[in-house]
Amino acid sequence: MQMRRILGKGILLLLLAFFLNTDSVKAATLPKISGMFIRNDMIASKEKAVEQGKKVWDQDQYIQLASDMFNAGMTIMIPQTAVNYESSDKQTFYYPTERYQTTNQSSGDQENQLTYSLEAAKAKHMNVFLPLQLSENDWFTALYDGFKSQKSQNFLKESALFSMGIADEMMQKYGSKYAKEISGWYLPFELDNSNLYDPKTRDTFINLYLKPVTNHLKKLNPTGRIITSPLLYTNLKNPTESDIVEWNTMWKEIFEQTVVDTLMPQDGGGWESATALNLGPWYASMKTSIDEVNQSKESKNIELWNNPECYSMTGSGTMDIRRLLDNMAAVSHM
Repeated sequence: MQMRRILGKGILLLLLAFFLNTDSVKAATLPKISGMFIRNDMIASKEKAVEQGKKVWDQDQYIQLASDMFNAGMTIMIPQTAVNYESSDKQTFYYPTERYQTTNQSSGDQENQLTYSLEAAKAKHMNVFLPLQLSENDWFTALYDGFKSQKSQNFLKESALFSMGIADEMMQKYGSKYAKEISGWYLPFELDNSNLYDPKTRDTFINLYLKPVTNHLKKLNPTGRIITSPLLYTNLKNPTESDIVEWNTMWKEIFEQTVVDTLMPQDGGGWESATALNLGPWYASMKTSIDEVNQSKESKNIELWNNPECYSMTGSGTMDIRRLLDNMAAVSHM
């Protein structure tokens, strides 16, 4: 399965596509785009709306988006985040919260973004993966610290409690009405191919955050998939044997110790840390590793998807379509 990223006029979209058996990018065999990530924190931003002379997205825009996606054969919609978490006393919620009302900074259309996406998905019989919170600065600070400091460990513990709290509230609010549409969960905290290789760092993250949170999500929605989309920085090089061993060891331990079941790496094409020439070896090794875990653990049903980025760091905003298709085709046979 493949994932794609677009940077456009104030909107960052991630498109999801399934792997197909193809070795070319001819029109008849192009990889199929199956869905979309919605950067609801951007399209719901009051500041950006004023800056661009537009308005925060409302239900009509979500209905139009779902209709366009449906007409294009897409079936999956993933809002990027449920909450932008800045501090314990300041958050921006994209659903109407009651539990955290005293610290919520959002209002109006801004706090109805998840409701709009679910209602639009219901109208077009689409699948939605509910997101948890995004804590961009605090997350990467703790990750780069290797979760060594007490502050970083406290961040993981507090984040776990908050993740489980908002998951409870979202299921209480949406679980019955949108049971057919809710297909699982998306974890916004982004890992990468370097900062979780140390066994102690990995164990700390798994035990303080990932294991308790994903176990809780699975109890709330036993049949739902749990998606993680790590950053893959190849630095324009094919992986060494050591790279492959460290990367796959990390994911094997995560799969064996948690109920994460969907690995969807961001391919680094938009960030320009990877090209089609570098991607094949990485994805081939991931596929082999996942197959091994599934065969050794009968209870596991792990899937490999892909997130082909389609923005461009060169300043043009959108990646040249030929380069995007080459990147997608490079891993489409996995």
